[in-house]
Amino acid sequence: MQANTRILLITYTDFFKPITNLLGDNSGNTVYYTSGVSMLYSKTLSTVFQTTDKILKNLNNDINWARRNFDICIMMEANIFSEFYNNTMLSNANLIKKLGIPTFVLGAGCQSTLDYSLNFLHNIKENSKRYIHAIKHSGGDITLRGEFTRHALEQIGCSDLFVSGCPSLFLLDRNFQMDIPKISKENFKPMLNAHLVSDINEKIYKEFPDSIYFDQDIYFKALYFPSKVKDAHSLIYKNPFKKLYEENRIQGDMNYYMWRKQIKEGRFNFSYGSRIHGNIIAIQNNIPAFVKIVDSRTRELAEFFDIPNSITTMFDEKTDSLYDLYSNLDYNRFNQNFSKKYDAFKTFLDKNKIPNCLDNNQEYLEFLSTLNFWDYRKDANIRAAKKMLIKELEKKKLIYKEKFGNKRVLHFFGIKISYKK
Repeated sequence: MQANTRILLITYTDFFKPITNLLGDNSGNTVYYTSGVSMLYSKTLSTVFQTTDKILKNLNNDINWARRNFDICIMMEANIFSEFYNNTMLSNANLIKKLGIPTFVLGAGCQSTLDYSLNFLHNIKENSKRYIHAIKHSGGDITLRGEFTRHALEQIGCSDLFVSGCPSLFLLDRNFQMDIPKISKENFKPMLNAHLVSDINEKIYKEFPDSIYFDQDIYFKALYFPSKVKDAHSLIYKNPFKKLYEENRIQGDMNYYMWRKQIKEGRFNFSYGSRIHGNIIAIQNNIPAFVKIVDSRTRELAEFFDIPNSITTMFDEKTDSLYDLYSNLDYNRFNQNFSKKYDAFKTFLDKNKIPNCLDNNQEYLEFLSTLNFWDYRKDANIRAAKKMLIKELEKKKLIYKEKFGNKRVLHFFGIKISYKK
């Protein structure tokens, strides 16, 4: 294939205008997809970026649409090998067959528990094999997120698969090295991430009052549309949410560019938490991270890239110092191996003759800087609505308690909501 190879990159939203709907219920997906778009967005490449819906519509109108217009297809999947995405694997396999062109899948991984349990394989075995067969039969190939995914797939008879890690980190330069500058405790400013603010011990928030919690999904409505929070019954507003929200210590954005902007403006020097792409976007901005391992996804990627994590370094939020954790961070193995990981991924692209601008991938980020993104932090109406929400939270105390063993009950503005843990 030559540089004029016609490439179809399947995306799940339009990455050429501000995103207004959360991608896959998690803004971390924008970090993942931005890396893919960046390595294929160039004036020297013939790449078309289309959503699955548009592609299916074109195929329904013309079964040979893909064959006539493209030479290869690129797909990006994260934790596709999971029970949650079992049906998606089957539909993707059917889509690949309909396309009829070599299809390459980047960064696919398994979804399992912290201890790397293989119990999930029984339920996804057949669809996983169909999915991988469709990729290989198309003349394409697949890269995996880590060694656990390769081991798991080998158990169901899928072998000789390439491990490349997550493409998100290859948004960095090949020669990237993480430095751990010496910082006084007074100047220590951590950025924190988790599924819920309450997943991080309050001791950390109190000890570092300049710390910011970066949300990826749960609290976005409070950030973007605080006047509509009364209708957002699924949001879990319990301590320490109100205090952090009132102190402007909860941030985040569904747009990669704005999320990155918040990080740069915040001048943070450490990232801590359990959201893997919340930590990866920190590393992309030269901020050392420590991953709090909660499942196989976070563990696998931390292990593959040698990112310091809670498996290799014990840390107790209740008693240990976050500042001491930072002061003793060891990025030696990350630095020693990063260029090798980068080269391996580049080799996969070159081996399969996939044109790319991996070594010069800033053009898409430069394009993003030309878009007119809405900054909710500077919107006077949002600030006013936020003050009203804080008053409501103060006036109507939230009741949060355990009930019926496997359910929690939340009384939110007088409305009783039940949901599973």
